[in-house]
Amino acid sequence: MILVEAEGLACPFPVIEAKKALRKSGSEDVVVRVDNEAAVGNLKRLADSMQRDYLVTELSATVFEVTIKGETAEPAELAKDASPVSAQADSEYIVQISHKLMGAGNDELGAVLMKSFIYSLSEQDRLPLAIVFYNTGVELTCQGSPVLEDLKTLEKAGVSILSCGLCLDFLGLKEKLAIGEITNMYRIAELIRTYRTARP
Repeated sequence: MILVEAEGLACPFPVIEAKKALRKSGSEDVVVRVDNEAAVGNLKRLADSMQRDYLVTELSATVFEVTIKGETAEPAELAKDASPVSAQADSEYIVQISHKLMGAGNDELGAVLMKSFIYSLSEQDRLPLAIVFYNTGVELTCQGSPVLEDLKTLEKAGVSILSCGLCLDFLGLKEKLAIGEITNMYRIAELIRTYRTARP
């Protein structure tokens, strides 16, 4: 049995930590301890998506254990990559980020959501070919960005980190670019035309 202590971790971290453990588990059960029902629901969906049985145990009013059953042989989806993330040859999508925050409304929450999104992106089984940053989104690729380490992980795995040169110039940030390369609107348009596009 592998125990994952995920109490106190905000979404999506309990699922991400569970998935890491499942990559290594083989025939062992993975037990994930969480402290909220939303995490329990997310772990159930993870188990269902992997066609694994699970059991939920309520330890107290606020603490739960979700046991995801092991398998005799690891599913191909997990077995193929137990190593750090790597870009897949058949990845056919790009991600566009046009703002330093995710969503509209509360700026503090928007910053937390964006950081969580970039980290979650680095944990996907299929990584994008590129992440394109424009407008205030380019601030995320510059010095002082709270997501630089996760972007470095993605770049190391083969994901192109592209920042709009016009946007960097307009915002006075070109000298502060800390990761990736500067691109232009022609290339951005070409990428959008050629590949499936996702936006946070």
